[in-house]
Amino acid sequence: YTPPPPPAVALAIAEKFDQDVLLPPGLEQELGGLIENDEKAWDNFASIFLAQAGAVASYRVTERDGKVSLSASVQIPELVSVESDGNGPIDALVHGLSKQLGKTLDVVFYEQQAISSGSSAEAVCFVQICCGDRKAFGCSRHENTTTASLLATVQGVRRVLGEEDVTERKEYTLGSRLALVVDEQGKMVRTWGVGDNVAKACASALRQWADDLEVLPGVSVHKRAEEEEVVYVQCKAAAGRRYGVGVDRSSTTASIKAVFSALNGIRAHSNGKRPAAAVANGEPDAKKSKQ
Repeated sequence: YTPPPPPAVALAIAEKFDQDVLLPPGLEQELGGLIENDEKAWDNFASIFLAQAGAVASYRVTERDGKVSLSASVQIPELVSVESDGNGPIDALVHGLSKQLGKTLDVVFYEQQAISSGSSAEAVCFVQICCGDRKAFGCSRHENTTTASLLATVQGVRRVLGEEDVTERKEYTLGSRLALVVDEQGKMVRTWGVGDNVAKACASALRQWADDLEVLPGVSVHKRAEEEEVVYVQCKAAAGRRYGVGVDRSSTTASIKAVFSALNGIRAHSNGKRPAAAVANGEPDAKKSKQ
């Protein structure tokens, strides 16, 4: 059981939408495990739950004989093309993504709320997606109600699959996804990456901080007597190259720590942003990280 967030957190988020917006109870419970500080509540909420406009690259909806057909291109996080039918746009999108991704996805909660009226009217959409025994919310706001629904659905799918990859999968194979929650100076940022091993997937996920970050061949893994894994990696970027070391009982988490170590070394003398910590397999890389 995850307790709900302090009332000030939920209030701060709702007020950013509109004072009349009510957050769904299930979403408030998720917030309780991720956001505790009302001062940065909106920034953290937006980075984790709120869909970005580019998440739905394009779509077309047609209706015939009571059935809706959807043709769409969405980012999950790679670009996925969907051609599917359903009872509505969300149903069609979820059916299409289930088939394309080889996952059993279901919508367990859907709600839209108006946050303005007239020509500038916008809708806030909340969608909770289920995959196996995992559930995750996605949220969006848009003047077009169909677009808002599709954006929130995509974000929910991204989050539920990202959570599954982080907390359940212990071995990462070619083309698999790695989801991280990064603590960037107190702001929690969720990011995804792909690669043929954990270190390369982590480097891919960190491209927003170093778009040319690359893990060089020769990742080395050693086991200590106390059952800890020690991982050595060498990373390079335009600012230089550095070795990184990660230590953890989980080889996955040790690999991620090693990439962060190398990246922070590369960026130590630059003026660019650098992430402070990562959360993987449910284990924070720094005490101040929360998930």
